[in-house]
Amino acid sequence: MWLSVSYSISCFYLATIKDANAYEFLRLNIPGALPTLTTIQAKLAKEGLRALEGEFRYNDMIKYMSTIDSKFAFCAEDCTTVQRKVVYDTRSNSFVGFTPPLDEYGMPPMSHFQTNCIEDLKRWFEQEDISNLLNLYMIQPIHSNNQKISPYALAAYGTNGKYTSFDIIRRWFTIFEESSKQGVRILGYSTDADPRCLLAMKLVSGFFAILLNSPTTQHSLLLTVDIPKSWSWFFLPAQQLFLCMQDSIHICTKLRNRLLSTTAVMMIGDGLVTIDYLLRLIESQSKFNHNLVKSDVCPHDKQNFRSCEKLCGSIECLQEINGSHATVVYLSIIRCVMIAFIDSSSQTSDRIYYAWLAVFICRLWRTWLDLVPKQDLDNRISQMANLSDIAKDKCKQKDTKNIFFITSSTFLCLELNAHHLTYLTLLVAESQLPPETLKISLFSSQTCENFFRIDTINV
Repeated sequence: MWLSVSYSISCFYLATIKDANAYEFLRLNIPGALPTLTTIQAKLAKEGLRALEGEFRYNDMIKYMSTIDSKFAFCAEDCTTVQRKVVYDTRSNSFVGFTPPLDEYGMPPMSHFQTNCIEDLKRWFEQEDISNLLNLYMIQPIHSNNQKISPYALAAYGTNGKYTSFDIIRRWFTIFEESSKQGVRILGYSTDADPRCLLAMKLVSGFFAILLNSPTTQHSLLLTVDIPKSWSWFFLPAQQLFLCMQDSIHICTKLRNRLLSTTAVMMIGDGLVTIDYLLRLIESQSKFNHNLVKSDVCPHDKQNFRSCEKLCGSIECLQEINGSHATVVYLSIIRCVMIAFIDSSSQTSDRIYYAWLAVFICRLWRTWLDLVPKQDLDNRISQMANLSDIAKDKCKQKDTKNIFFITSSTFLCLELNAHHLTYLTLLVAESQLPPETLKISLFSSQTCENFFRIDTINV
């Protein structure tokens, strides 16, 4: 009885703090009240709640979805680095740690490395790669009320990163098919701007790309919307099997990191996008006005989203700094992304407005760069007093104009998100999907990020 109660309390703490180190700190400071992580793992394994490597737990997912009365979900995919090691799993009678091969559907086989021969194990150590990454799939159910439902860990397996965009596409189709067979509609997939995932999204969406022999064209669950012919700015095909969206927090941090880059010299008109104006703001005004410190402008953690929020919160004060108009426009792009995709309180109309505001600003910016000769841009750079001579020389040495703009992958992420947000809104407007599917803030890979923070617990 005590173990059952203690186990329930432990699961509550883990679900609340989402950090194994913090849980261990609590356990040590409440002697005898909470079991060890090893005990929790053993309890989970005994009750059949721990997954095997490469096991896609569709049946358990369906049971979970039925208990919360949900038939729609977003799926997130992400990778994290892990320690390279091989262990023996008694439950599956197999070795875990070697990189499993992918089949024709892009799926890893379960218990692939099974043997009773020491020679096989020796050969695997000599010939097989040991995984240095953990690939995770999380399911985020969507409910009709405003209550946020906890995500579900569908599958996890080790990988060496040697897979292609087509492996990802096949895996997405397989997950979609297996889920739809049991009455759950996967609305779309979210990733963190990995180049292979980004290419996969372009191909399955038909966004300036064509996927040959695509299984979506004749699918019974194919979605179709009526796109007005006057929308010359909209490039997503009218038929989609599922939607795709890049994680918006990653987009914001990518934009912020571009601002900090030493290789980029971004220009908008006659203005320079630079942190110098932010540093000048910190030096010239009280922190009570802008709430910034130097570590917000130059953070050690490149994935620190909080610094993005604080930078965007200083836009009004930054406008008072002479010559900062280009930096203000750039930070406004980041704030548009936050309002459109991250803020859970945003109205759908506001989401669409700010999503496309960010896209159109970038389109105009890029068009302007295409029209202005490279020599003219170099001349403008050479006349800027707040730019070092080293940076000016780097600009002149570059043959392309890429250094004056955001990265192409970030621009593509902005375009994809705005298009798929609009497509999803059209589906709801045409009553093909229920209104609760417009909870865009749930359509991200942050469910994977939160799961990775529980770094000591094995699902």
